[in-house]
Amino acid sequence: QNTAIFDKDEFLDRMMDDKDLASLIATEFMRNAPELLNQISDHISRDNPVEAGHTAHSLKGSAANLSASKLVDTTFEMEQAGKEENTVKLRELLPTLKILYSELENALKSAGY
Repeated sequence: QNTAIFDKDEFLDRMMDDKDLASLIATEFMRNAPELLNQISDHISRDNPVEAGHTAHSLKGSAANLSASKLVDTTFEMEQAGKEENTVKLRELLPTLKILYSELENALKSAGY
């Protein structure tokens, strides 16, 4: 199941099988993540890798709450690239980040969140 965009069983375990809490966390993620993605993109386009990395860190925490390991891995790479002030790497990772977010959003909706 580690090839899935998120691990629903692990997510529910994390939420102590509280389906209402899981729904709240998933809804908040879908409400807030697009703005974080926009901020990351804006920081990259303005050649501000450190801020892009900080914002990726915030998105990483939200993705971790959802047990979305692929998104966690990509945001971690972006966070590190930000610390290294590596705008080129951030630009390379941005399309992957957007695809993974889209896949996660679709998976969450398919799972009923």
